[in-house]
Parts: sequence; C-alpha cells; structure tokens
Amino acid sequence: MRWLNYFIIVFLFFSGGACSSAENKADSSISQALTEIASKQSTVDSYTVDMEVYENNALVFIGTNKYKKPNLFRREGKLVEEEATVVVISDGTYKWTYYPFASMVIKEMAPPSSKEFLLTLGIVDVELKNYTEKLEDGTTVSYQIDFAGKEKIDETMCYVFDTEKNIEISKNEVYHFYARLFINEQTGQVHKISSGKSEKDTFEIIFKEYAPQKIEDSVFQFNIPDGAIVNDLTATKSTTSEIKGRFDFLP
Repeated sequence: MRWLNYFIIVFLFFSGGACSSAENKADSSISQALTEIASKQSTVDSYTVDMEVYENNALVFIGTNKYKKPNLFRREGKLVEEEATVVVISDGTYKWTYYPFASMVIKEMAPPSSKEFLLTLGIVDVELKNYTEKLEDGTTVSYQIDFAGKEKIDETMCYVFDTEKNIEISKNEVYHFYARLFINEQTGQVHKISSGKSEKDTFEIIFKEYAPQKIEDSVFQFNIPDGAIVNDLTATKSTTSEIKGRFDFLP
C-alpha cells in the first residue's frame, strides 16, 4: 500500500540554466517561507500530535506521534482495516517496529539527526529547498521544493509547498515521488500531506491536536516483549525495497 511510504513527500524540479528574475524571486520566497517555519519550530523541543492517514478517502491508519530533539520518536497507532496495533520507536540509536498481533519486532539503525530525518517528521530545514544526500551504499537522495503560496485548509492558514523526492540507486533505477505539503502558519508544523494522480487515486496524511510539551527520554525506550521474534536488520545491507522506504516510520 502506498501509504506505507509515509515519508515519501516531495518535489517539483526547478528548471535548469540561468535564473531569470522571476526564478530569483521565487527562490527568495521559498527561503523566506522556510526561514519563518524554521524559526517557529526552533522554539519547540518536544511535542505530541495525532495523525490520520487516508487512501482514496478511506481511513487506513490512525495514531499518535511523540517527538523530541534531536532524533527521538515514538508512534503508536492502529491499522484500521486489519484492526491491528503497531508501535514504532526511535531511541536515538535504533529504530524498533513492533507488531503485537504477530509478536514480532524489527530492529534497524535509527535515522540520524539529518535534514532527511527532520523532514520525515515534518520539521523543515531552511536548506532543504535544494538538497542532495549521498548514502553509504551509493544511493543518492535528493529533494526540490516549490513554494506555492498560502492557502486556508480547514480554517487553518498554511504555507503550501509542491515537493519532489528522487532516489537514484543506479543510472537505470531511479524513483520519483511527488506530494503537496501544507504547514500551519501559526505553529510551523505540518498540517496535511497530500498526493494522488487523480480524484480517484488520493493519499492524505492529516495532523491534529499538535501540543508542545515536555516528554521524558524514557518514553522513547523500547523493551523487547517476552516471546517476541526479533528480526535484526542492523547489519543487513540495503535492498531496493528497503531503500525505497528507508525513511518510513509507518510499518
């Protein structure tokens, strides 16, 4: 299911060649918007936020996120159709995905405190407007972003970005992902992420009840349940399917 790649959120390419005055103005607008957002986010060290994921207008996942700088993360939620609970935790060193219904745990290295990781949590870095990262396995991940202005969504005024994420595994294997990102003007937090090729092929993530609050580090610790099967991927080389979803915090 496409929603499993929650963090594939991004971007319409800028045209190449010399920049016109209009392009310079657009770039300035992007920088100003990202700077304003980053300024609002810099005042919050930890928070909780509820989320709902819709595919073709049907609710497929509902849960709550907890985040604490620089890279502590916890998501607890339910796969609606399967009626199954899932827990995902980044303790700063490892990322743990626990499926209670299957008594199974997946252990992976936690994402670093990087621009990529921050974006997956809706934390926008000012320099992300034209960002490329070379991974250890040779994969290139790049982003481009176009500021589309401001729009009121559900009575909430938002910054709007058209985004594209590209993953190049080799010259013959390149993946492109597109989405529109709505960021709350008042809080600087993501309000909604949407994509889709048509009205009958839609995908949305909606964030609600954003609440800055103090969260203890112990919330982000994971203890392997008795009897759970542990699939340890920390020493496993990346595969194509894993690379495509490497920044996904939804199971």
